[in-house]
Parts: sequence; C-alpha cells; structure tokens
Amino acid sequence: LVGSVGWITGVVFVGVCALSALLMRRRDLATAVITPPLAFLIAVALSAQPAVIGVQGNLLLQESSAIITAIAFNAPWVFAGTGISLIIALIKGARFHRMDKARHIA
Repeated sequence: LVGSVGWITGVVFVGVCALSALLMRRRDLATAVITPPLAFLIAVALSAQPAVIGVQGNLLLQESSAIITAIAFNAPWVFAGTGISLIIALIKGARFHRMDKARHIA
C-alpha cells in the first residue's frame, strides 16, 4: 500500500455509487447521478478540516487548496462512480419505461 489508501477509498466509492444506484426507487433515479459527486465534495471538505485548522495564513485559501487538491487527485474515482451511477440509472429508467409501455398496451 506504500502508506496510501487512496485506491481503497476510490474502489469503495465506486462500489457504493453502483450499489446506491441499484437500490434507488424509480422517482429518485436522478438523485442517483447527482448525489455521489456532492457527497464526495462534502466528505473532502470535512476531511480537510484537521489539516487546515491551525495553519498560518488565509484560512479560505488553505481550505480551497485542500479541497481542490483532493478532488484533482481523486477525479478518476469521482468520474467512474458518477458514470456507473448514470449508466445504471439510464438502464433502470429504460426498464421502467418499457414496463409502463407494456402496461399501457395491455
């Protein structure tokens, strides 16, 4: 692991994104795509607090630097999680649409 667990958290993030998209109800499919990047941003902002508090200089600059750096290093995982959520939501939405069409015809 060489002292870094970034790939573990990335894999867990992508897995949780896929699982949450699979478990979403029909009316919540749009949130399955929007929520993962927002949750990641909130998690990064909260996890950056210990590193920022007590540092000399502009607090806003330190905070934004920590958040932007974390997002930049983890962008592939965020894109993968969001992409998987989008694909699953589109497949589920199409399936629901076909089921509605079949009910209308019958």
